[in-house]
Amino acid sequence: MELNDLVRNIQHLIKCPFCGATYEIQHINILDRFKSMFVVHLFCSRCKRPAMAALIVSKNIDFLEEGEEPVTTDDLIEIHQFLKDFDGDFKKLWKKN
Repeated sequence: MELNDLVRNIQHLIKCPFCGATYEIQHINILDRFKSMFVVHLFCSRCKRPAMAALIVSKNIDFLEEGEEPVTTDDLIEIHQFLKDFDGDFKKLWKKN
């Protein structure tokens, strides 16, 4: 599966949580990837609201590079703990790195 296929699948599977609209392809942006998890920014053309999503791709779809391992339960717990206290300021987060 290519990233373009992933974006099309996102378009068909994920609706805007605010108004229920389908996202347009040009408003689905993959921001980052960690193992088999993708961080996605979505923008709704109908209600003009942004959304973020963390998507885990099934193990049978190979997005892993050689030597990488699939996302583990511990990885998910670590991400959950981070997001619990995250204030949404990605600019501040990326300045640290």
